[in-house]
Amino acid sequence: MSKQPFQTLSKICFAGGMISIIASIAIWFFFRSDDPAYAQRFGIFVGLWAPTFFILSGRFATQTVVERLPTGAESSPATT
Repeated sequence: MSKQPFQTLSKICFAGGMISIIASIAIWFFFRSDDPAYAQRFGIFVGLWAPTFFILSGRFATQTVVERLPTGAESSPATT
């Protein structure tokens, strides 16, 4: 499989993490309801998505590195 889909997914997940952080802050400050604690809880909930997106981004970026290694290099230990 080519590395292009993994790079694209990595960038999309990273952007999703950043958007999650921005959306969390926006929800926290601008969401209006009868219960102000609801906006805070909902903002925290959306903010908790960011680590998942960043982890996925890192995993997809790592996959592109693994695919660039020579055959057998990812499983064999280095000899000294």
